[in-house]
Amino acid sequence: MDQYKGMVMKETIGALRRPMSADWSDHGVITDPSQLSTNKQETTEGCIPYLLDGDTQTFFQSTWSEDNSNGEIHYLQVDMRAALQFIKLKYEQTHQQNQWEPKTVRVCATNNLTEGWSEICTASFDARTGSTEVDLGEPYRYLRLYVSDTFSGQLVRNNKCFAWSEFGVWNNAEVSAENLAEVEDIMADVELSNGYSETVLRALERVEQKLAESRVLRLPDNGFNYVYTTLLPGNYDEVVYSRHFSNTHWQSIVLPFDVYYYDICHDRVVARLNDIHQYDDDDDGTPDRTILEVFRLKEYDVLSANTPYLIRATDTGIKDFVMTTSFEPMIPLPLDCSSVGMQYDFCGTYQTVLGRDMFENHYYAMDSGCLSEAAGPGVELKPFRWYMRAVDRTGNIPARIPTIQVIEYDDEGYITSIESYGDNAETDVSTPVYDMNGRQVGVMGKWNELPKGVFIANGKKLLK
Repeated sequence: MDQYKGMVMKETIGALRRPMSADWSDHGVITDPSQLSTNKQETTEGCIPYLLDGDTQTFFQSTWSEDNSNGEIHYLQVDMRAALQFIKLKYEQTHQQNQWEPKTVRVCATNNLTEGWSEICTASFDARTGSTEVDLGEPYRYLRLYVSDTFSGQLVRNNKCFAWSEFGVWNNAEVSAENLAEVEDIMADVELSNGYSETVLRALERVEQKLAESRVLRLPDNGFNYVYTTLLPGNYDEVVYSRHFSNTHWQSIVLPFDVYYYDICHDRVVARLNDIHQYDDDDDGTPDRTILEVFRLKEYDVLSANTPYLIRATDTGIKDFVMTTSFEPMIPLPLDCSSVGMQYDFCGTYQTVLGRDMFENHYYAMDSGCLSEAAGPGVELKPFRWYMRAVDRTGNIPARIPTIQVIEYDDEGYITSIESYGDNAETDVSTPVYDMNGRQVGVMGKWNELPKGVFIANGKKLLK
């Protein structure tokens, strides 16, 4: 048994040190089908070894041909052969078009299969093929993914069945240079040893521990409901939230720690929410447009923890937000502003807000630089963002408010910056264009039809 344990541990240590491959030449710490199991294997197709065969034309399939009489949620279970805290999952869609790949899963973990499972977080996968990161909060050996929803959302004989073509798990700990040097020394001694004595086994266990440690807590922007809801766990030197900016429009943001604006202002613009105004342009007693007024932060300002802001990047790509003060309890601070007849509530979230909830509750979210009410149940709101809800004084949802335009002011009350149309070449052609009195006079796609003058689009003054 000692010899077998040592062989497995040494093999696992090798897998722990490998970065995620660009192809399916390996599957990280999963090196054998025996490390995977499920409670709902489909009997007519899709066995577990197909998840590891490197062939994207084969696939694993959970039960669809038999009735799910006990109503069990389908899961995939993983023995990582090492206690890991930081992991990266990689998955490949099937060649079929049924879209049964997992979209939302409950992540559970344990170190002892006889002692039950701890629920860690809820994960939302952005696409049928991709990769995502998970911080389990502390090291665990066994992982179980309960599939709550799939991209098709279909039930077959009461089965929420799911499928993947390939699946892998990688160690995602950011190992320090000191730990890595110690690992190299221990491994050199192990290579010189004969057999697997107790001393060698303990050395291999120390290697495993060193490779699983990390001093950086990363908060990926992918829909995980993190267990860190009150205090920052110990033994971290740094906390980092990463967001991928796919456009340069205004977006919402809320962070669980303070950030100095000076540290990010070179490639990001941040504005605080100030007020909402409604205008009745034709004097018929019904508001014709609604404006969200924001003020740009100064270099010496601080993005306060748990507070809703607007942010836009000057270019696309992944931007990091590094904790520079202290980690705050992850309890977003709701904001509200009121007029004589209306109240607007801004609520931050560190969890995914399901599209169904966005639609049924008439929540507004940022879309293409404006606030828009959810038009259907198909689009979720990712974590580290905020949504807005409008109600009248009686608490009723008013008739649909048109898109709420964001207007940026400086401290003197004027809209900041005058730019030429050429500076806004990436602006969507459907973006509304307003005159200086706030009346919509066209869209960016018909810019050439407008007369000479100064106009407003996306909260900026544009000169023609």
